[in-house]
Amino acid sequence: MNSDKFKAFKADLTQTGVLPIQISLEEWLNGRLGPEAPLVLEWIKALRSGKYAQGEGYLRDGDAYCCLGVLCEVAEVPKVEKDFSIVEYDGRVFNLPLGMTTRLQMRPNGGLSRTSYSLAGFNDEWGFTFNEIADLIESYPHLLFNN
Repeated sequence: MNSDKFKAFKADLTQTGVLPIQISLEEWLNGRLGPEAPLVLEWIKALRSGKYAQGEGYLRDGDAYCCLGVLCEVAEVPKVEKDFSIVEYDGRVFNLPLGMTTRLQMRPNGGLSRTSYSLAGFNDEWGFTFNEIADLIESYPHLLFNN
């Protein structure tokens, strides 16, 4: 677990005036994403489940997933296994497919508004665990959705 980096990131957000939401995640999601709110809740649950091995570099490489690849699995995005066990979701191997970004009003790499950070970066470069990424989604959905 990379809790030191995660704590530092959260402290950085606070110092720049970006605070966690003050209402329940379900209430926030229902107000912003309406019928897509259950998908986000299922994604968070899947990230915490232990069912998915965490990987980096691709949405999915064999049995290893990026946090965004877990979202593609939960959303049942059409997939094709490519060469060397790389899985392509609706034509994408690195970033979310356009249909998912439109559906959840997200940036392709899970970019956080008002920052230079992304979920893909936290997964691949910062080494955040799936639990830490789930915590971030729960606390700061306003930086992730409606971009």
